[in-house]
Amino acid sequence: MSAAPGTRLPLGRAARPPRNLQRLQQQQQQHQQQEQQHRIKPSARVCVHKEYAAAAAERARRGGGGGGGDGDGLGTRRPPRQPPQRIASASEFTREALAILRHPTASPRAVELLLPPGALAPRTQPPPARLVAGVPVVEAGPLACARGDAVLDACARRVLPGHLLRRCAVLSSLDVGFGGGGGGGEGAGHRRRPRRRRHLQRVALVAHSGEEARFDVEVWEEEGEGEGEGEGEGEGEGAAGVGEEGEEEGDADGPLLPPRALRGWRLARMARDASGDGDALAAPAAAAPPLSLPRPTARVGPEAAVLAQLARLAAGDIAGASRWCAWARHSGSGAAWEAGLRAFRETLRRDEYFPLISSSGGGGRAGAGGGGAGAVALGPAALPSQRRVLQSVRVGGSREFLWELSMQDDGVWLVRSIAAVVR
Repeated sequence: MSAAPGTRLPLGRAARPPRNLQRLQQQQQQHQQQEQQHRIKPSARVCVHKEYAAAAAERARRGGGGGGGDGDGLGTRRPPRQPPQRIASASEFTREALAILRHPTASPRAVELLLPPGALAPRTQPPPARLVAGVPVVEAGPLACARGDAVLDACARRVLPGHLLRRCAVLSSLDVGFGGGGGGGEGAGHRRRPRRRRHLQRVALVAHSGEEARFDVEVWEEEGEGEGEGEGEGEGEGAAGVGEEGEEEGDADGPLLPPRALRGWRLARMARDASGDGDALAAPAAAAPPLSLPRPTARVGPEAAVLAQLARLAAGDIAGASRWCAWARHSGSGAAWEAGLRAFRETLRRDEYFPLISSSGGGGRAGAGGGGAGAVALGPAALPSQRRVLQSVRVGGSREFLWELSMQDDGVWLVRSIAAVVR
């Protein structure tokens, strides 16, 4: 068949030879060579499977797994999941409890299992108000839902969230025997209450700001709890932030036990160790060496700051007591410091503030107010925020004062105001 003169035959794209045909052929040859190099020979593949099957059979013989149940021809099976380990001692439970209370909002179910029933208010409700020197205060913080100070006091609610877990230490632990349980009838309609074995401990913690604190901890070990119906309750629920294998997601400070393993143990009470409060006020501050007295540092908590300022006031050292005030840090030295010190001294001369200064103190009238700082007792405290503390102090048995402290940028707790409570 011939075409008419003057016409062109259509030439498709496929009919045109590629310009880089030689380069494409070279690349194809290189790919084929690479496949030949990485390809495993059939004999070698059989050897690999035999070696894997022999290793699996050896693991099954040692008890690591079963055989012939998965249908893959290798005779391997995943070992059965081990039941969660139990708490062996009170010190081990305390360490696990501290790890959970470090992030209380991440494991709400585990926190409920740690504390006695009714210790926490429902999270769907606002935090309960606390009375401090007759003033209702609504706290803010991860542990603000704790009811009262019977289980967790203000110092524990402030130090526990975010504390340095690797620096915590159980200093001592004492098993005081059974108490607080038993009773109840043995009939069909009565359930016998489990007996509680009490453990008293002293624990040292370091807050995320560097504050060093010691606590008196009481732990309950309940016999009969965690077995039977108590163990089944909450099984499979898990806790937010606690994985199936007992590791807390996003926390590199160590594994946490699942909530089931905490059954039978309770953190009954955790309060600040107040055994050294009397020593802070026993000797006059003026007679003690300057280096032995606490100074405003991040290691000193707000309770110790209040006691240190009271010790200075008891010795009549108004200038030393003013070092714990926030205005003293910001005023620096010179005229501003002198003006602030003069105003602070004039405030202490008022009648309602006389009990803060002893009869031998300077800056106040001798013998006025009575009582002095010798009979000092720290009262309830509240946390309007994690960086503010309201601390009530009773002086002389009849007069009450309200300290307001705030944490500075460097973690130091300083006094913002001192108010005399008039009722």
